[in-house]
Amino acid sequence: MGKDTDSTLSTQAQRRGGKVKPYSGEAGPVNTGARPGAQSDTPQKLGDLLAAKGLVNSEQLRNALLAQSVHGQRLGSTLVNLGLLTERELAEALAEQSGLELIDLAHTEVDRETAQQLSESDAKRLVAVPIRVEGGRMIVAVADPYATELQQELITLLGTPVRLQVAAGLDILETISSVHVKIGEMDDALRVFEERAEQRKRESTAGPTYNNMVDE
Repeated sequence: MGKDTDSTLSTQAQRRGGKVKPYSGEAGPVNTGARPGAQSDTPQKLGDLLAAKGLVNSEQLRNALLAQSVHGQRLGSTLVNLGLLTERELAEALAEQSGLELIDLAHTEVDRETAQQLSESDAKRLVAVPIRVEGGRMIVAVADPYATELQQELITLLGTPVRLQVAAGLDILETISSVHVKIGEMDDALRVFEERAEQRKRESTAGPTYNNMVDE
């Protein structure tokens, strides 16, 4: 590995047309920021790892690989779409395979200002969201650590060294939507809430009204 292990991301995938290519299940080395030698340079294939963990059997894996070849999706996404794997299980497997830390965004405080440094469109395209700054590096949660040149692209977009952590894809997308809610939309929602609260208050204090009719 090089001296600055956070500055590059090496994979076996090839970059096509300037777009990030989804990971197919063939693992290449991922720079984690760990000391050289802290992880294997030949990570276990995702399918083998999932089978070893008892999450899929050989028949399910064969069916998923067949579906992957037909639809062109990555193996993990195919298994999730087939209902054979949850997003969380996939994230756990990718974290173990890549040697990156697993992060649960449902129980993690995200610094809104930091997260907004990556545009909403880029965040959704890369399925990545910055979490916080720590030790001079920006911690970024990603769904696919093997996406081609992902780390280098994040460094370019954010203008700072980054450290990748793995999170479930759906959790990342929900976080992106949450941190990029427009101020105007927040103001509108707050105004509607306050108007409804005031209306309920008036209704509770006014009480029912009756029309008194007197027979002559």
